[in-house]
Amino acid sequence: MKHGTEKKKTVKTNSSNKKKSATIKSTNKTKEFLNLPNLSAPILISTHKPASISIKANKYFTEIFNCKDSEISPAFFETGKFYDANNKKLSLNELPCVRAAVLNKNITDFQLKYVFEKGIIKWFRINSFLVDSPKSSSKTVVSIFTDITRDADVQSVFQETISSINTVLYSTNSTGTEYNFITEAVRSLFGFSPEEIYQNKFKILRSIYPEYFIDFRKFIIKLRKGEEDVIEYKMKDRFGKEHWVRHSGVPIFKNDEVYRIVGVIQDITEEKLVQLKLSRSEEQFRMLIDTADDLIFILNGFGYFSMVNKNGASALGYLPD
Repeated sequence: MKHGTEKKKTVKTNSSNKKKSATIKSTNKTKEFLNLPNLSAPILISTHKPASISIKANKYFTEIFNCKDSEISPAFFETGKFYDANNKKLSLNELPCVRAAVLNKNITDFQLKYVFEKGIIKWFRINSFLVDSPKSSSKTVVSIFTDITRDADVQSVFQETISSINTVLYSTNSTGTEYNFITEAVRSLFGFSPEEIYQNKFKILRSIYPEYFIDFRKFIIKLRKGEEDVIEYKMKDRFGKEHWVRHSGVPIFKNDEVYRIVGVIQDITEEKLVQLKLSRSEEQFRMLIDTADDLIFILNGFGYFSMVNKNGASALGYLPD
């Protein structure tokens, strides 16, 4: 009996040693990642077990986020002000360091912003890598933070600028058949969101009145040949409202070949209606002059006739020309 008892103690000791060994290996692995050579970037190491999460960070992380090592815990990320690109506050479970472990895959190019106490905002691109086997019960995720605040600020200013312009700015492929980029102004002009245009390139084409199809096709052909061009046409938006637009295109060259087309689509409805009204007024005015019995004429600065009505010219024995 005594011998059996000693055997059980030996088994427990071996089991305890295995756990200690696993803990030491895990700790060593975390230290290795936190001290990666030639990588002066904030690094976060999260270890995920069935019932717990432990988080460690390197000195660059604590310096940027102005915190102490002892403060790096799940609570820090739950109470921290982390937001995605749509200003939605992110919980711990929505951060890539946790999602990578839950989904058993790497999560890259995840962008978020952190709002500091004084309202200072920093943007980061996060790449989270799963370094353990997906079958392992304990998962270690290495998350590398890259400060992209400057790029994000530039992009934000650009987005604010183009969103305030009522004119549609666009970029297509070399044939003009697929839109790479189109501004939000397309929503107010054509009634479609940029996403709808990306998914269905024919939505703009189908908005154009059929009588302008031939001219539009000639417009596209000239752009494909590398020539700048402008076209005006009438279209109907998704709600049935008519618009006149001026559509311009500029080919962009690479290695002497057209590889992109950029341009502008402007709503010129008011301008066009004024022109049409003016044209009709001129026609009516001309008709009144030509049918008048009296001589009506206009002289230029040199005293020559620049305009004379038909009846007046006939009375003088001349032709209006």
